[in-house]
Amino acid sequence: MNNKMPEHTSVSAKIFAGLKVHITALHDDFSKQQPVYALNWFDTRWLWLYNLYNVLATPSVLKVSGVPFFKARIDRTLYGEIEDRRAVLLIVRYPGIESFKSMLESRYFQLMSLLRGFAVKEFTFGLSTRVDVTDTAEFDVQASVISDGVFAIHHYREACPGEGHVIEKARIIARESGVNLGFASTVSARLYPQQADKAPSSVDTIMTGCLIFQAGSQSKIERMLEMPSYETLISSTTSSYIATLNRIF
Repeated sequence: MNNKMPEHTSVSAKIFAGLKVHITALHDDFSKQQPVYALNWFDTRWLWLYNLYNVLATPSVLKVSGVPFFKARIDRTLYGEIEDRRAVLLIVRYPGIESFKSMLESRYFQLMSLLRGFAVKEFTFGLSTRVDVTDTAEFDVQASVISDGVFAIHHYREACPGEGHVIEKARIIARESGVNLGFASTVSARLYPQQADKAPSSVDTIMTGCLIFQAGSQSKIERMLEMPSYETLISSTTSSYIATLNRIF
């Protein structure tokens, strides 16, 4: 993926002295006012420390009207390469990139983020735009624990990000298979940290699109993946990773 900072809508958050983070859109039609979903996809060094960070950082998220939307640990890989696998998925919804910027500039959040730095590894991140899939049921974000059903993630890269072809095909196939496509998004903005007098770097983003499915059983999801139409969908991406999830919230 191209790591050069694009020349689209951008806001900059001041972090510590000499460090700022540019929150930069990947497309011309991105709006600062649109809701964004932060996709955190990572491994952990110390899970207990990351869980502590979550507890301590949550007030900062809520202060800017953010909502912890979905969190899960990877269970079983169904398709894809090991280098695309991570142990934890966390999705947080923000009203827009300005509220996300305000959180980044909070001194308290900056201090709590030091814990995250120690707790995680192979960290990847992207701000995504949710794609409406109106004929499917939305996840109940108010439920603290989901006890029934099976969840699965399909994250992918595509040659022309943002066009939505993969999502539309997945929506149709899921409906035909009796599987709920509960969340679909494409990465629409990235983070570019910049030290004083240096060019911006980028926070890794290994996915351009994310699908989360829900079904009554794992076998139903597996049957969907075995359909020729879904195999064709996978072949239309440049990279795909699919796994079942143990949902936390």
